[in-house]
Amino acid sequence: MHHDNDARSFLEGQLDRFNSKFMGLNAHEYGVYYKDGDEKIIAGLYAESYGAVFYIHYLWIDEAQRGRRLGYRLLEAAEAHARQLGCASVSVDTFSFQAPNFYLKQGFQMIGELDCGNEITRSYLNKQL
Repeated sequence: MHHDNDARSFLEGQLDRFNSKFMGLNAHEYGVYYKDGDEKIIAGLYAESYGAVFYIHYLWIDEAQRGRRLGYRLLEAAEAHARQLGCASVSVDTFSFQAPNFYLKQGFQMIGELDCGNEITRSYLNKQL
């Protein structure tokens, strides 16, 4: 047995090839972000579509930029893109110390929670488009 963090890209590739046999080859990556005047990324979103579902993997806002509705605008752009791709829903997971209430306010429904210990939960949310 080998221990190597570099195996991630290999494993992702293998799983993507296997999954495409069942989900189709319409997987699509999507990334959008905001920069400040110094060209520093201050907010961004990365997602992928598989079949009819658009999965948000990352939505991050620099702490100093929060409260400016950047997350809302990024999510709005992602949902519009998902609709263009023909996706039926958007899915995301987030920890209790991150943004479950943000997603609920944007019309997402809680579809499950996982107790991670230390009073932390991981929430799984979905929104029909």
